[in-house]
Amino acid sequence: MIIRKPPTSKVKVKNTVHFLCGLRCWGLQILVGCVLLSGITWAVPLSPGPDFDLTQAARPNPPLSKILTSENAPVPSASDGIVEIVPVVSPSIVSAPPENVSPSPAPLVNKRSAVFPQTLMRNMSLTEAETLSSTNSNLSTGIIHGAEKIGQVLLDSNLLINDDSICRSEECFETGTQMPSMRRQIAEAILMSDIRNKNRAAQYWRDEALDALHTKLLQRPIEAVAKNIILFLGDGMSTATITAARILKGQKVDNLPFGEEGELHMDTFPYSGMSKTFCSDAQVADSACSATAYLCGVKANSGTIGLTPDATKNNCTAQNNPAYQLSSILAWAQAAGKSTGIISTARITHASPAGTYARISNRNWENDHEIKQDRNNPDECDDIAEQLVFGDPGRNINVILGGGRLQFLPRAKRDPENGRKGYRTDGKNLIEMWKQEKFETRHAYVEGREQLLNVDTSNVDYLLGLFAPSHMEYYHEQEKHDDPSLPEMTAIALEILSRNQNGFFLFVEGARIDHAHHLDAGLRALWETVELDRAVKKADAMTNDLDTLILVTADHSHVMTIAAFKGFVNNKRYNISKDPVDDLKYRQVPNIPRKSETHGGDDVLMSAKGPFAHLFTGTQQQSFIPHALAYAACIGSGPKFCDNVFY
Repeated sequence: MIIRKPPTSKVKVKNTVHFLCGLRCWGLQILVGCVLLSGITWAVPLSPGPDFDLTQAARPNPPLSKILTSENAPVPSASDGIVEIVPVVSPSIVSAPPENVSPSPAPLVNKRSAVFPQTLMRNMSLTEAETLSSTNSNLSTGIIHGAEKIGQVLLDSNLLINDDSICRSEECFETGTQMPSMRRQIAEAILMSDIRNKNRAAQYWRDEALDALHTKLLQRPIEAVAKNIILFLGDGMSTATITAARILKGQKVDNLPFGEEGELHMDTFPYSGMSKTFCSDAQVADSACSATAYLCGVKANSGTIGLTPDATKNNCTAQNNPAYQLSSILAWAQAAGKSTGIISTARITHASPAGTYARISNRNWENDHEIKQDRNNPDECDDIAEQLVFGDPGRNINVILGGGRLQFLPRAKRDPENGRKGYRTDGKNLIEMWKQEKFETRHAYVEGREQLLNVDTSNVDYLLGLFAPSHMEYYHEQEKHDDPSLPEMTAIALEILSRNQNGFFLFVEGARIDHAHHLDAGLRALWETVELDRAVKKADAMTNDLDTLILVTADHSHVMTIAAFKGFVNNKRYNISKDPVDDLKYRQVPNIPRKSETHGGDDVLMSAKGPFAHLFTGTQQQSFIPHALAYAACIGSGPKFCDNVFY
């Protein structure tokens, strides 16, 4: 969706003439670039009524000889009902005069609007705005769409020439101190009155609403088999996080005037709803029980993954009980002959990605040592890393990209990046064992960004990439640590998975949104959200809406709100704007001091597009998600679209 700016008036432009006028001011010849309309002159009522039409303001041009004479130019009287011209010069467009071009009458402009041209600058086209911005840093520009554009505003309020002084305040215009010698200097653009600007702003919102309505009315559900499924998971991506990330992207990436008028790519998805995230034993979810819900379709106990609520935490016996073990949508996809992949910026053995392949009674059992720490026997209960390499469906996953090398390495082996010893006490090097398991297949193992980008995706069926000893770095530190970005990992995975004619299932987690929130590093959390959105956009561009169902959601929320309070200083409320809020290491102010900021219990957003995306509307249990995905893709043991169930 293109961001629309407030539309210009309904006056049609017949022709625009750009020319240079020779003006005399205190004995000096000044060349001024002008943008004028031939055929109409502006006459702006001082107090137009609600039904005022700009077409009524146009009237025939006066003789050119009267307009162009600086000393003898007619001065409009109060009865004329017009606003006097403000002499304004901007050096950004001064050039040599063209030959044989007759000058045109000067437009009438509003004095007060000339002082604050920011809103007026939004009437410019993108090309014109970029051109002017490159030559004059004072311009505040924008974009306008539509065939009825009446002209471009080329004002710079900081450059009003009068003798040897420069006017930089509204007083100069109100008192007219700079007008006597230049009262007929040609203005550079057509300006609107304050009232008309307000009317145009109101019309902008009406037009935007009608555009959105038009788009909605054209939407039709796609009821076809979802050959491919891509599930994007923003860990801890609350609705407040999405809103704030949208504003940040609008300000810092899209360079919009405010930021709130921007959009994330996930905002463009036609269907959205809310997901209720509570666990079977807790009102506020963790990433383990929630992963079991949105991947396996069953609400579970906090801290457990891939097990029914009958399995309690730290219970090795319950973990091994087949009656308590659940299968995930990734396993359902594999059973249907689809390729599968998992991507995370956290450890690949962390709770969210582990939900696709593991059944564990404690999410912290990522290696055998952790199981021993909880007084259980790792020979009886396989840890998460071991389940990924040897278990089903882990060993059959085609693409595995994330962090967490130390979970796969023995104590005798040091990590190549930080030199730390591996965490495993069983002597197993699971990375080498994965390579051995894939010896007869086309496979590749990579540890850095350059290695990943050099993978021949047309000649690889199994790819394992472990890019960090623990979690991958935050977005702004990835390059110096040779970590690939989330969009890059997503693109590589799609190139491999899309070769399967039966389709694929891909899980992509933006994990460090959650980690940043826990540290009260709000700015980092927002940038990680923007990065996830870039991956969403990349996946959307690489797939077809007619056969690929994309869902973007979160496992749980966080307690971050778009508000701030930092106590009192000298009996006055502290001004948060004085803090270095643009510093990535700046920590937001907590209302309740704790060691770590916490998850929230509120619902999270679901945004979807593609076949049966309309299922993800309304407010649903989080455990609804995999069943709806499976229905659309005709996989799993539940109801399927292919079976004409519910029709």
